[in-house]
Formats: sequence, C-alpha cells, structure tokens
Amino acid sequence: MWSTLAEKLKNEGLKQELEQGLEQGLLEGIEFAVSIKFGDTDDCKTVITKIKSIKDINRLKALKGIIKSASTVPEPIRFIEN
Repeated sequence: MWSTLAEKLKNEGLKQELEQGLEQGLLEGIEFAVSIKFGDTDDCKTVITKIKSIKDINRLKALKGIIKSASTVPEPIRFIEN
C-alpha cells in the first residue's frame, strides 16, 4: 500500500515538474519570439509582461500561433486580454 501511494505521489510530483518546465520553456520561447518579431519597444515590453501572467499551457500554445501570424503588437495583446 505504501509503495503504491509513494509511487503515485512521485509520479504526480514528476508530472507537475514537467508541466512547470513546459510552461517556463513556452514563456521563454514566446518572449524571445515577441522581442525578435516586434523589437525592443515599450509595446513589446507590455506584451511580455502580460504574457508572464498566463499560467495555462494551452493558452500559451495558442498564443504562439497568434504571435506567428500577428503583424502588430496589439493582436497578441487582444488575445491575452480576452
């Protein structure tokens, strides 16, 4: 019983660590993409600040696509604020 409980807790901990790592990697990649695509402007800094508040991995993944197709900074801002 204890070994099963211990294994379950260990697996849950590993899953949580993997999700945190994925979230961090997505955030860093998105921040890099925004700065490359839109430059080092105040609008870009605003977007990056807003991006850091997103904790949902699926929203971060969707945001990647928005940034890829965006031609202006307000496009990802609208996505983030909705």
